[in-house]
Amino acid sequence: MKNILIIICLVFLGSYCFGQKMLTQVNLKSELLKEIDRSSLADIQTSLNKRQKTAGFPVSLQLISNERVKVYRVKESEDLVQIMSITREDELNNWDKKVRISIEMYASTDGQMERYVENINGKDFEAVSFFTKGNYRGKNNYALYRSKAKEIALFITYITHSPDDVRIENMRKIIKDIKIE
Repeated sequence: MKNILIIICLVFLGSYCFGQKMLTQVNLKSELLKEIDRSSLADIQTSLNKRQKTAGFPVSLQLISNERVKVYRVKESEDLVQIMSITREDELNNWDKKVRISIEMYASTDGQMERYVENINGKDFEAVSFFTKGNYRGKNNYALYRSKAKEIALFITYITHSPDDVRIENMRKIIKDIKIE
């Protein structure tokens, strides 16, 4: 009986922590993005770190690729996109709270900086794009994306050195272009 209770607890814990799909369980299609092979990430990370330092920004996030996280290059540019599946069911069940917390965490308004937030909705997805304009820490854009039909949510990081207006337009295009099958 004790073993059965332990198994039941483990099943519920597993479904609680990993109740949503991983990136490897869906087919993410995009005309704008090309997936980067895992073996190339070290070279790309080195190049990205050099570009960040040259531009006067701190070293950017660590690029990784696994069943939850994939890295893409925006076609015909040096820009990168890292997409991570959100697997915690409590975050997905409280989507509005997840959006608010993420905006506060990743789009700081310290020192009178202006925050940019845009809701982007399609027939089969909803998304929120956000970043801090003129941020001295870097030029990353962020988005939360939720597929209505495929039960997957994504945290998207767009890594670029473009001006704010270009960043806004590019992130909008990237979000609208993503198709999950």
